[in-house]
Amino acid sequence: MRRFSMFLILAFVLSVTVGWAAEAPKPEAKPKAASKDGSVEKVVANAKVKQLSRQYRDYQQQKAKVLDTFRNIYSANDAQGAAGASIQPEDACLPVVIAKLQVVQMWLARQNDKGYGDLEYWTRTRALMNNQGNMAVSELNAMLLANGAEMNGLLRAALKNIHDNLRTAMAKYDGGYGDLNYWTAACTYSRDAIWAAASNLNELLAAIAVQPHANTPPVIKAKLETISHFLNGQTDKGYGDLEYWTRTYSQLGMQASNGTEALNRLMQESGSTMNGLLQTAIKNVITNLNAAAKKYDGGYGTIDYWITACGFVRDGMHSASKNINEILGSI
Repeated sequence: MRRFSMFLILAFVLSVTVGWAAEAPKPEAKPKAASKDGSVEKVVANAKVKQLSRQYRDYQQQKAKVLDTFRNIYSANDAQGAAGASIQPEDACLPVVIAKLQVVQMWLARQNDKGYGDLEYWTRTRALMNNQGNMAVSELNAMLLANGAEMNGLLRAALKNIHDNLRTAMAKYDGGYGDLNYWTAACTYSRDAIWAAASNLNELLAAIAVQPHANTPPVIKAKLETISHFLNGQTDKGYGDLEYWTRTYSQLGMQASNGTEALNRLMQESGSTMNGLLQTAIKNVITNLNAAAKKYDGGYGTIDYWITACGFVRDGMHSASKNINEILGSI
């Protein structure tokens, strides 16, 4: 009897132990947050850029009147008349500057942080989004260094204002540390700063009277160089959980889409004036880049699956950049 009782006690203890094991609490789910509402269309240019753009527009109108008057007074065959009708240093560089600014403005305006995820999701979002802003800062800085001396002071000041504000905004949360709310706020801040730069560039572009001839080789080259720079600067370097890598994939896909959009716009504006070989080469880049961007769309898998997907999109953009550089060598 005693042996039987001991058996019952042992069975009871085992059943309770197994029951507890089966009912052990699952790991607590990571808290998540959604992006803040926003729209690039609702972001307006800052007061300083508006003022400089308005003054620059007025300056161009005055310059045009002076040149017209000069040409009316002097014959076009006269030395003074020819000098008055000559292209000014700023006018010579403006088509290339405008072409580059158009690509930068488009790239920034199409950025977005829309989504829902955990802490790693949002730290990753900020890092990849800020990469786009920092590349735009690099492009604006290169323009100021290459053409700043030839630009009118108003145009130069407006570009520098946009450059400085964006550079400062991209660095604000560098080295920061915080919780989920901290990093969603950081993403919103970066997104709005990027959209503000796009709005400011749009305001400035609208004020420039001189517009580039879309079919000229310098303009085509300027746009291709800027597109190549953005594509080559994309990276998937990092370490994180599943949400980290799925977010990386969606953000890289956005940038690949920006690349195809920029190239498609170039073809719409200038394709009819290109020779057949150049048309074919650019169309081939578009086709391959679009395929790379969409291969894993709708996919499902483990971390390894999404790491592979990210690498594929990254390599597709780097390959597109390399192909564009080869095209540039032939123009």
